[in-house]
Amino acid sequence: MDAKQNAKKRRPFSPLLTALYILLCLVCCCALTLVLSRKAPGAAGTESSRSLSESFDNAVNNLKSGALDGLTYIRKIYRIPENAMTAPEPDPALFGSTTDPAVIQQVVDSAATLLDGQETFWSPDIELFRYAEYNYYCDETILVITWKEKIHGFSCTCAEVKIADGSQLRRKLSGDSYDSGVREYCSQMAREANAVLASNADFYAHRQYGVTVFQRQLYRCELGNLDNCFFNAAGEMLLVPQGELGSQAEVEQYIRDNDVTFSLAFGPILVLDGQLQDIYTYRIGDTGLTFSRSAIGTRDKLHYFLMTVNYDFRVDAVPTINQLGEILYEKGCWNAYALDGGQTAELWMNGKILNNVDWGTERQVSDILYFATALPRGKE
Repeated sequence: MDAKQNAKKRRPFSPLLTALYILLCLVCCCALTLVLSRKAPGAAGTESSRSLSESFDNAVNNLKSGALDGLTYIRKIYRIPENAMTAPEPDPALFGSTTDPAVIQQVVDSAATLLDGQETFWSPDIELFRYAEYNYYCDETILVITWKEKIHGFSCTCAEVKIADGSQLRRKLSGDSYDSGVREYCSQMAREANAVLASNADFYAHRQYGVTVFQRQLYRCELGNLDNCFFNAAGEMLLVPQGELGSQAEVEQYIRDNDVTFSLAFGPILVLDGQLQDIYTYRIGDTGLTFSRSAIGTRDKLHYFLMTVNYDFRVDAVPTINQLGEILYEKGCWNAYALDGGQTAELWMNGKILNNVDWGTERQVSDILYFATALPRGKE
């Protein structure tokens, strides 16, 4: 065999073949690990099996992403375990604030892959409320933009959130358990959870109405009182008007069928499937009177809009529940739900309360709703 033939036989694989070979080896290793670590049938609960399967799927996806780097783009998947009491710590360097809409436009542009063609609630035409500024945070798993503007004469503190995975939308209970008897400030719970953005939720311990689900477990089932708001593992907000679920068995079946992880029990529903709701009466919230308000809405997949409306600098008007609904509808929310209001209404980010809380001080509450980065530190 001559030298030319030897050189031909020693020619290395192409980069693509090398990457595919490495990928195949990694997938085989992961599959073997999964088989060896699987417990006997019936030994693991549904949540453990689901977490194992998701971890395996994510690991394979991320291995493919690494192996094919430079050849094709595969987005890595990061997911926060459902039972985790804290999320990954956000990178302090990725928080920012500005009064310049051009800076926010740059942040939005940098999140193009995450947004995946979805339009933002934020617009460069927004006129900031007096002395207000934009706050933002952005990494490959989360985009948050907050601002304050005057709408229909009301001081509205707004927050837009786009996340990569449903596990980044979370609920935290004071004392980290249902009915713990502990009350904490929103800001305290947000820091404990490593939240990027936090909002008040429904203050479930203050009343005994509605449906309460936490970490997939049904704790309270008082039907016929309130509109229901469920969140599932995919990060979808599912709104069910009062009366549509007629028994605890139906609620439990709904939780299973829709992969519900937690719920909120306040309301009413403000916007449902793109239709503005006209609310005449509702059991809680003093809908016909004017109060500081709080709400959450959504339009596209994993894309949320949160808002509080409070008394503020030279603004001594706050809305009725229908006026709140009109604002969420005009902002483009396809679905929207009212959260607890009054002194409870609060938005928090990066160590700051963003809105002007009633009486100038936080109220200790039993729960918060928060958004977190799924990106482990050191992966930026």
